[in-house]
Amino acid sequence: METKTVKNSIYGKNFRIYDIFLKSILFLSFFIVSAFFIYFLFYIFEKGIFHLNFKLISNVVDGVEKGILPVIINTFYIVFLTLLIATPIGIGCAIYLTQYEKNQKLFNIVSFLTNTLASIPSILIGLFGYSLFCVGFGLGPSILAGCLTVSLTVLPNIIETSKESLLSVPSSYKKGALALGASKFKVIFNLILPSAMPGILTALILSAGKIIGESASLLLTVGTANKLPKNILTHIFKSGKTLTLHLYFTAGNGNSHDAINLCFAVAIILIFFSFFLNCLTKIIGHFAKNKS
Repeated sequence: METKTVKNSIYGKNFRIYDIFLKSILFLSFFIVSAFFIYFLFYIFEKGIFHLNFKLISNVVDGVEKGILPVIINTFYIVFLTLLIATPIGIGCAIYLTQYEKNQKLFNIVSFLTNTLASIPSILIGLFGYSLFCVGFGLGPSILAGCLTVSLTVLPNIIETSKESLLSVPSSYKKGALALGASKFKVIFNLILPSAMPGILTALILSAGKIIGESASLLLTVGTANKLPKNILTHIFKSGKTLTLHLYFTAGNGNSHDAINLCFAVAIILIFFSFFLNCLTKIIGHFAKNKS
């Protein structure tokens, strides 16, 4: 039996000129964004690749560190310690809101507050961190004060992403486990939390990228020291700037051509870190998708 093609159906619709117009607009937008990104990378690498050497990373003049090796170590130090502070708080808040709290009004209030915290400018969080941690707690400009301050900037992302990951777990998992006699605590930590872990890990990796690129909230709290840590435990009470702050101060105080080239070399390292974290996010997402 011959099937008639309806003129206005999704399969037999007429050719429309504005379809090509809209497709052209989309293609042009894609081309502009891609061209700008490629030009941005090419410009950064062209200016800084020839100044990226071992001397830049590890250079000691008269016993004083001139290279950026201490800055790199401080960056990883701050990323690790900040996630160590923010992760249990963020995930714990998400677990309580999704698994224990049944008051929808409180749920909405906390969501509103986390979104509001995420929209606050980083420099205001830095000013608050300086007043509370550096002055109020007597920590002074230190890595610990900087980590406590930056944890406030990444908490909204961890809470919201963890909350969505926990809510995405099918409710049948929880109902089935409870029907078999498992306690609510075991259901949450042995079933729901592992199922939501890929999304939570992705949030943590993206938060690590945000910490690496953070400058305003660290500007008032972490200090500007450039020294290698002598004791890994007591180093958190010392001052120590990150790669982003080092780039900021070098660009602000450098009037020579070599100082600007040094900024581009440091920028290449920051781009490499961002690229590494994004690749790690893709790998975790792909692994979680295949596993599920």
